[in-house]
Amino acid sequence: ARDALTASARALDAPLSWEVHRALAEASMLAGRHQRSDEILDEVLAHTCEHSQQLDLMAVRTRLRTLQGDHAGAVEGVLEILPHLGVEVPEDDDAWQAAAGAELGRIGELLADRPISTLASQSAAVEPKIIQRLAALKGILPITATAPKLFPLVVGRIVRLSIEHGPTEHSPYGYAMYGLLQVVLGNTAAGDEFGRTALALNRAQDLPALEPPLQQTYGGLICHWRHPYEVALQHAWRAHQGALQ
Repeated sequence: ARDALTASARALDAPLSWEVHRALAEASMLAGRHQRSDEILDEVLAHTCEHSQQLDLMAVRTRLRTLQGDHAGAVEGVLEILPHLGVEVPEDDDAWQAAAGAELGRIGELLADRPISTLASQSAAVEPKIIQRLAALKGILPITATAPKLFPLVVGRIVRLSIEHGPTEHSPYGYAMYGLLQVVLGNTAAGDEFGRTALALNRAQDLPALEPPLQQTYGGLICHWRHPYEVALQHAWRAHQGALQ
């Protein structure tokens, strides 16, 4: 498809050209042609002016660094993206801890007078900027596992934005991972509720393709802290069956 796009065609249909080149960069990345993917990303970024498209390409490059085993490069990519998403990057470890604490504290305030389970029936987000930010934050969230100081801040921001502005299709994953964070912090009851809310919200959104990782996260990492092992196994089985489908 890229070869079919002559120079004149690219000029006449820039959106199509961008989509083709972006898809080729991702396909090359998934096929193991990492250097080729890097080259295409360089080419497309040099001709991309729209902010949302620049963010998308930066996220693709960050995932590429992860596949290359360049975890430091992936983290650098996340740090480069965060300011574009309204997240101030702290300067030192103490500031990171304070920022994460503030994020989690704000979530606590937002949920002070409402059960966590009500998040599953909240009206969806409508602001394009919020929808874009949640998509980008969800995309970089797995990478933060290589930099623990990043994880609480990023997952906290996903949850806070979802509560304040309404959820998107990316919110259930944020809720599930926030549930895991709560379990790690010793708040197993809240962690279990967030995990169950993630599943309930995803069902309400009717997105079965997104359910397997939610079932796996809840069944494998959260459920057994509050429920019998047999219940956790049921969720793990649903994750397996959903992935096969």
